[in-house]
Amino acid sequence: MRPLNLLYVDDDPDMHDLADAALSLDPEMTVTYASSGEEALTILARHHPDAVLLDLVMPGMDGLTVLQEMRRLPGHAETPVVFVTGHSHAVTLQELRAMGGKGAVTKPFDPKFLAKNVRMFLGG
Repeated sequence: MRPLNLLYVDDDPDMHDLADAALSLDPEMTVTYASSGEEALTILARHHPDAVLLDLVMPGMDGLTVLQEMRRLPGHAETPVVFVTGHSHAVTLQELRAMGGKGAVTKPFDPKFLAKNVRMFLGG
């Protein structure tokens, strides 16, 4: 497996803890965390992760706005995004892909499968 450097964006600190436990099961994944869309864009202005795990529903700047702003940053026009959402019925996977996502993970996710699902969405 190839190493992956991820940015996980979610306003819920409990989700950061769960994601940290889940993604640490894959020793080839390193993760940077952002608690808001604004913080994510600040990080993305300086760093180029292999992919972004992006919560759709956050206060202030929501995930879709973050994605739109991210695409305007140099080097991020094609950065893969996997959406993380607690609303599995609100937006279909087809709609998320049309918005530029590689896939979606529904919260709460099973920690045993998060890293595997991320790799699957990113093609290995």
